[in-house]
Amino acid sequence: MAWSVLQGLIFLHQRKVIHGEIKSENILYNKQGQIKLIDGTSTTQPDNPSIFHLAPEVLRETTCDASADVWSLGIMCIELANKMQG
Repeated sequence: MAWSVLQGLIFLHQRKVIHGEIKSENILYNKQGQIKLIDGTSTTQPDNPSIFHLAPEVLRETTCDASADVWSLGIMCIELANKMQG
């Protein structure tokens, strides 16, 4: 799953698009295992639980780049690994 999301991010980043809110709620998959990224407009406010997925530069509202999406994907992978162990 993470590999497919990463491939989607590569596709976006090559086109100079930053997703801005990579989290499990924004990743859909079908019975064939195809992954779709959704909700590419970040409107997260500090009191929103998805704050934990956001890169520090996004929280500070400073200039961010594609690395913010990679940060969020990393957090999501850590959460997934923790759920698999539990």
